[in-house]
Amino acid sequence: MHLLGKILAGLFIFIAMGATFMTAKVLQVRNEWMKRVETSKASYLKELPKAPLLRQQLSDLERQENRLVYDWGKTWDGLQAGRGVAGPGSVALAGIDATSGIKQDQVLQLFQPDGKGGTSYVGPFRVTVLGEGQTALVANWLFRNSEPATWQVGPGWRARAQVPASDSQNFIRYQYELLQRDIDMAQATRDRDSALNVDRKYAQDHLDFRISELHGDLALADKKGELPDYLVDGLVQAIEDREEIRNAETLKVDELRHELKKVYDEVKALQLRNEALMKSLPGGQSPVSKEPDQSLGGE
Repeated sequence: MHLLGKILAGLFIFIAMGATFMTAKVLQVRNEWMKRVETSKASYLKELPKAPLLRQQLSDLERQENRLVYDWGKTWDGLQAGRGVAGPGSVALAGIDATSGIKQDQVLQLFQPDGKGGTSYVGPFRVTVLGEGQTALVANWLFRNSEPATWQVGPGWRARAQVPASDSQNFIRYQYELLQRDIDMAQATRDRDSALNVDRKYAQDHLDFRISELHGDLALADKKGELPDYLVDGLVQAIEDREEIRNAETLKVDELRHELKKVYDEVKALQLRNEALMKSLPGGQSPVSKEPDQSLGGE
């Protein structure tokens, strides 16, 4: 056989062997695919009766979702909240801007995380500044001064385009009740302060009267001589004056007692001298001495 024929015969044998191998592989893959198709077909046929029920459940869930979101409008989740720069009633939300469909002066209903995996309603806020990736808002109601302190800074905030009318009316009602409570509290505070002022004035008047009673009343200075001195100069001055008079009288009494003592001593000495003289006389006897009256203050 020619050399070329031998080469072609060898190639034919090699190709035939490869074709045989590949045919076996193809048959194996085909059999596997057939098994998978049969299995999938059997599973499909098994689940096929459930399809109408599942389609009905899907339709019911879609209608339920539509009813739930109908009064809430569009929702933006996962917002980052921070303190605003427009005052205590302002917030800044990152993750929402004009590209999110927000408009200037639009009112959004904001919710903050409640710490339990859900959110709690904060209130309506009006858009004041639309920045890139961030929106600034201010409270669109008469909030109480203590409310901004309860607004949590951080992630997890939610914004809605609207809330159901009934919820909005409840919020307005609660707002009115809180405002009425604030008015009542302010009135009670004014009444308390008024009562305290009356008590303070009464106490101050009584204190002024007592001070005037003790230290004198300058308004009565021109009536000195017409009124008793203690009414004009005060009880303190009157007591001091009386003490001065008493001290002066005490000094006089003390001087008189000393003078009385001196006179008593002189009388006693004279009496003893007289007795001595009488004894010195012939046949003299001592007279019965008579003590001076001790009621005269002698010691």
